[in-house]
Amino acid sequence: MASVEEAQSATVFINIEGAYVYPEEEGEFAATGSGFLIDPAGIAVTNDHVVTGMATLRAYIGGATDDRFNARVIGVAPCSDLAVIELDGEDFSYFEWYENEVTEGLDVWSLGYPLADPSDPEYVVTDGSVVEANIPYEHQWASVGSAIVHTATTHPGNSGGPLVAEDGRVVGVNYGGNPDLNRNLAVSVDRGRRIIARLQEGESLHSIGINGLGYRSEDGSLSGIWVVSVASGSPASRTGVQPGDIIVKMEGLSLGRDGLITEYCQILRSRYSDDVLAIQVLRLETVETLIGEINGRELEPIAAETLIEEPSEEPDVETGYSQYQTIVDETELIQVDVPVEWGDVAGDPLDVGPYLRAAPDLREFHQGFDTPGVEILASSTLKLEPDSILDQLVDADCTDLGRGSFEDERYGYQYQELGRCGGTETSLINIVGVAVDRSYVVVIQMRLVTEQDIEAVHTILSSFQVR
Repeated sequence: MASVEEAQSATVFINIEGAYVYPEEEGEFAATGSGFLIDPAGIAVTNDHVVTGMATLRAYIGGATDDRFNARVIGVAPCSDLAVIELDGEDFSYFEWYENEVTEGLDVWSLGYPLADPSDPEYVVTDGSVVEANIPYEHQWASVGSAIVHTATTHPGNSGGPLVAEDGRVVGVNYGGNPDLNRNLAVSVDRGRRIIARLQEGESLHSIGINGLGYRSEDGSLSGIWVVSVASGSPASRTGVQPGDIIVKMEGLSLGRDGLITEYCQILRSRYSDDVLAIQVLRLETVETLIGEINGRELEPIAAETLIEEPSEEPDVETGYSQYQTIVDETELIQVDVPVEWGDVAGDPLDVGPYLRAAPDLREFHQGFDTPGVEILASSTLKLEPDSILDQLVDADCTDLGRGSFEDERYGYQYQELGRCGGTETSLINIVGVAVDRSYVVVIQMRLVTEQDIEAVHTILSSFQVR
C-alpha cells in the first residue's frame, strides 16, 4: 500500500457465526469485524475477540461479498486482543508496517467496516490523530501493554482493522474505544508486530481458549472472567468450561474485581501454555460452583448442599464414627450430638452469647487444618445480616467453593463452603441460621478432614438445639 486511498484492496471484511453467551443475551449470533492482509499468501491480522470461539469464518476483500474466501485461525493472543488468520488464495495486496516512531499528533486513519450489513458491507475511512502513544491500557477484554489512543473514530465492526499513517503503513490494530468521547484504542505496532510474528508461526500466546470479558456485577458481589465462547479442543474446552460460565478464581486469585481482565492476563503471562492452572467457576445456568484445572483435571461441582443434605442411605459403619455423645455449653442453652472422639469440649460463653465447641484436641483444632471439630454460637444481640457474618468467617488460606441457602421448621440458613484449606483436602462449612421469629441467630462452623466428618455434619445439624 502506498497510500490510504489504495488501502481498501487489502482491508478484510470478516463475517463470523457462532454460539455466544453475553451477560445480557445469549444465542447463535452472526457478527462482523475487520482485518488486514500482511502477506500476499493470505495472512491477515484481526482481533482475538472477533474470531475466538466462532463456528464459521468468512472473509471478503474490498467489501465485495461475491468474492468470498474461506479462512482459518492460525494463532491468537487474547490478552493483547490479536489474532492471525489465513485466507485461501494467493497474490493478495497487503499492508506494510510503519517503521518510524509513533508520536502524539501523528495523523492517522481508521479503515474497516463499522456497523456493517453482512449482505452489503460499507468500507469506511475516518481520520484523526494520535493523542497518546505506546501506553499500557487495561480494558474489559484486553490488557494491552502498548496501546495507542487516537481520534480516528471507530465503531463496532472496526475491531481488528488497521490504523494507518498517511503513507498507508500500519501504525496499530484497532480494538476498542468510545465513539461518544472520540477516544479510540489500537494495539501499537511497536509491540503488536512482535506478537503477530509468533502467531504467524501457529503459536497462541497467553490463551486457554476462551473469548472472555472482565465482569463485575452492579452491586459488586460477583466478579470474574465472563466466558462468552469457548474454542473447541482448547485447554478450557477440555477442562469443561462452557459459554456463560464465570471464572471467579485462577490459582487462588480472585478475578475481575474492577471489571477488567488485568489479573487474569497477569497470571497467563507468568505461565507456560502447558502449565496446570487451578480454576474456580460459577455456572449460573445450574447455580453450581465447580473447581478444576486448565491442563489438568476436569471441572467438578463442589457445593455445600452435598454435605448438609441428609444422606441418601445409612452411613458405612466402617468409615463413620462409632458413637455420639450429647454435650452442652456452660449456660445450658446450646445442646448438640458430636462424635465421642471429639472429647475435648469447651462451653464458656462469649460476650454476644453462649458458645460451644468440640474437637479431638481444641488446641490443634484452632491452630491448623488437620483436626476436625465444631463451634456453635447463639446470639440475640448480633445484628449483622447472615452474608456479613459469613464474610467475617472466610479463611484466606482456603478456596471459596460457593454459598447457598436452605431452611427447616426452625431456621432459615445461609452457608458457605471453603475447600483446600492450607493446601490440604480439609473443608470448612460455615452456617448462619436465623430463627423463624428472628429473635436470635445461630452461627455454626465445622471442619471436615476425612469422609467420616461428612456424617458428623448431618448429625450435628439434625441434633443441635438452642433453648
